[in-house]
Amino acid sequence: FTTATEFAILDSSLLMMIEDVTGDPNFPVRIYGGLFVTMPGLEEVARQIGNYENDLFKVPFIKTWTDGSIQGGTGYLKEGYHKLDSDSSKGATGTQDDINAWVLTMYELGFRPGIHANGDAAMDLALNALEYARKKTGRTDIRPHRIHAQVIRPEQFPRIKALGAGITMFTPHVYFWGDMHRDLLLGPERAARINPMRTAIEHGIPTAMHNDPPVSPPDALHSMWVAVNRRTSSGEILGPEERISAGQALAAYTREAAVVLGIEDVVGTLEEGKKADFVVLAEDPLAVDPENIKD
Repeated sequence: FTTATEFAILDSSLLMMIEDVTGDPNFPVRIYGGLFVTMPGLEEVARQIGNYENDLFKVPFIKTWTDGSIQGGTGYLKEGYHKLDSDSSKGATGTQDDINAWVLTMYELGFRPGIHANGDAAMDLALNALEYARKKTGRTDIRPHRIHAQVIRPEQFPRIKALGAGITMFTPHVYFWGDMHRDLLLGPERAARINPMRTAIEHGIPTAMHNDPPVSPPDALHSMWVAVNRRTSSGEILGPEERISAGQALAAYTREAAVVLGIEDVVGTLEEGKKADFVVLAEDPLAVDPENIKD
């Protein structure tokens, strides 16, 4: 990895710590950060954010949630859970008015929203709030960032596209919890469509993917392998129609990741004027057997 995100900047002490460690010219990665919407003194910190940034540390985002975790029983789903005895409507982290207010604040401060949403009902909350803030402020220059996006209904993709919203999908969910999603949480039909990278790409939506330590370990090649094969931990294939190519998976960790983060003029492709960020692999992930990408 040459670039990482840290969207859990809870307070100014953490902000100062990251500023300090990235101030070392030998620090090995770039960090793009997000302030928490619940950070004490958020507006004052936001106004002074340039004082904390350096060549390796930028803070263009404010982070919030619209639900919790599907496998944790706290996702917000339009159709609810399949067999799990949990009321998914309780997964919403606030009312629509609450989330509208949070996202409007981000737009007014000139920050890009980084919005966590796992369930499709949570995605509704997020999209409604983004549309509200965009209309209220008239700002079309802010590119929002959708995080996780496990369950997306077909009619939501055009709304995501219209907002200029990039998505970063927690694609390793397919491997780690795909069997649980199919058998317990979502049922076969919805589970087959979790982390729908192919559909998002076909809609022209910038689509990256990520891990979410400590929920799952950061391993780009394993995540690429999951996206290309959609194999669960039991060895089953989940939703083969959402498989993507090895080239698309590589782009999701390079070119498309840079677009989603709004830094495509700095990194993401190897061309004149950009940072020369490289990783060196033993083999070409575009040429090996797709089942061996993770190795």
